[in-house]
Amino acid sequence: MVLGGIVERAGKFGKIKRTFVFDREGITELHGDWHGRIVRSFIYEEDGNTITEREGGKGGKVMSTFRFEPGGVTEGTGTAYGKIVRTYEYEDGGKGVLERDGGKYGKVVRVYLHEQRGISEIEGKGYGEPKRTFVFEKDGKSMTEREKGWFGEVKRTFVFEGIKPDILNNPEIFLQFILLIR
Repeated sequence: MVLGGIVERAGKFGKIKRTFVFDREGITELHGDWHGRIVRSFIYEEDGNTITEREGGKGGKVMSTFRFEPGGVTEGTGTAYGKIVRTYEYEDGGKGVLERDGGKYGKVVRVYLHEQRGISEIEGKGYGEPKRTFVFEKDGKSMTEREKGWFGEVKRTFVFEGIKPDILNNPEIFLQFILLIR
């Protein structure tokens, strides 16, 4: 049963690039609109703490595994026992997320900060101007990705169907979103 979806469009409501369909078993990325071919699948594993990224549908080749723990997420290559390539740590009660290369003590690559109007991504340890921002639009149904700050050029628009953009205020769900759109 489909719970909702996110449609990614180029620029400010331009051409549909891809669609993410959410159901109880995971998330499916489709090329183009709701009727496009399956590109990737993110499968919720039975343990309730792991998401497996696969090429194509559920039987496709395993690309990455994401293990959710109380303090963050560990990304590994291939199966659950693959090499750790990235970790994401929740900071300040989930209002910030640190992305690190490798394990828990790896170099901080970027920081995501949750604010009322959206989410900013800052390179390095979180100091300086945002590289990009995800702005919750006033219509309550969409979010724009902007380059170089809150008022920068719109790179992509994400239209939410059956779910609201403010669901991304939950750090675990936001991380799933970031993993989808990269």
